[in-house]
Amino acid sequence: MKKFNKNIKNIEFSDSFDEYTLAFLNKKRPYYKNMALDFKKKALFIPLIISIIFLALIVLVCNVSFVLSWILSLIMYVGSYITLIRVGYPYVFENRLMVLQEEIDPLCLAVDLSVHPNSHE
Repeated sequence: MKKFNKNIKNIEFSDSFDEYTLAFLNKKRPYYKNMALDFKKKALFIPLIISIIFLALIVLVCNVSFVLSWILSLIMYVGSYITLIRVGYPYVFENRLMVLQEEIDPLCLAVDLSVHPNSHE
């Protein structure tokens, strides 16, 4: 290890972010927060519309009682909301990160890939 340290004297290791990474994260912080809020709004609204249509179809077409249809619709709404939050949000977030990855300096990306080779597959 001493031989390695003699060859590379100017490298400093720390747990803090460097200035370029910190500037990038500060610039994108509202982006991630707004993206999460927009996704959660859509995740509430889209299953609600589908559940209302499902409720109307079950009551009018299949002649099922309203209370039973309402319970089925509520179960479907909660299930689809939980599925969207647990499965859909990480998928959308990962796709957005891939888009942002194109903005990263190629040298920084190469260093990041060499340090964490499995993180960008």
